[in-house]
Amino acid sequence: MAAVGLIAAAIGVALPAGNAAAYTCRVQSATSAGSEAGWVYSSTYYVPNTSVSACKDINVRNIQNQTVPGDHCATFKVQFFPTWGQPYYGTAKQACSTGSNGAIVPIATNVLDGTKYRIWYSLEGNFQAHTYQIID
Repeated sequence: MAAVGLIAAAIGVALPAGNAAAYTCRVQSATSAGSEAGWVYSSTYYVPNTSVSACKDINVRNIQNQTVPGDHCATFKVQFFPTWGQPYYGTAKQACSTGSNGAIVPIATNVLDGTKYRIWYSLEGNFQAHTYQIID
């Protein structure tokens, strides 16, 4: 079976699901660190290495507008702090997720292990604070 795995990996063929490793993602509540020009930014986080999390994306879920109880949507963007240059932002994305185990919404994909980042959300013009979870 090991030889089959090596051959399959070499030619890019997926093995049956029974041989796939199960993985989990790190889940944490976001902590706000400040605001600027109508956006609130989180503390700075690092994408964990694969020994901690097998996720390759930065996701959000369980979004809650603190002013409007039925509002579970917000506009997010990710600020990246690469080791090779200046910080930059990903594209802003609308995300909606309801309930304590709401839908997981990717806001940045294929992110490298160890990447330093911060999540920003829009105050939507009326200074509406949100809570959310980060899954990476």
